[in-house]
Amino acid sequence: MAGPHDYTIIKEFIGKFLSGGFDGISRLDPEIITLEKQLNDDRQFFYIADLLQMRILFVSSGSRTILGVDPDQWSLSTFFLRMHPEDFERYSRSRAQLIKEGYSLSMKRQGISIISSPFRVRNAFGNFINLLFQGYSFLSDVPHRTVFTLFLLTGLSSFNFGHHGY
Repeated sequence: MAGPHDYTIIKEFIGKFLSGGFDGISRLDPEIITLEKQLNDDRQFFYIADLLQMRILFVSSGSRTILGVDPDQWSLSTFFLRMHPEDFERYSRSRAQLIKEGYSLSMKRQGISIISSPFRVRNAFGNFINLLFQGYSFLSDVPHRTVFTLFLLTGLSSFNFGHHGY
């Protein structure tokens, strides 16, 4: 079993659910229950999307605890609606870069892309908190050719940040 701060469990998630395109994942699956517990203990949650189809495929339950957004209500606009005004432009540029990188991976038909940045986002109580966004995008031919992107979001409330949050 993975220990605290061990991202092996994320790789195992990808390995187990990739063949089904991350569709129809049951929250009652024992591996999902274990993954959710570890992420909640580490003040984290994640989501995975099909970047080429612009479709959210799965969001872990920590989105409810950390942001107050039910995983089944997640949309591509969720962060646009919750982003701190001073971080909005930088977030928009990062998102555009992510999409550009995804299409580049698709055109090259190989590779991965990694992106990481902190942003201030409105939490479940309406206050702004610092979240570290760590994104991993990868090309897959299974179950069809696309680029999947998985974002792991980590609460950084125990860290002291400067004025701009980074």
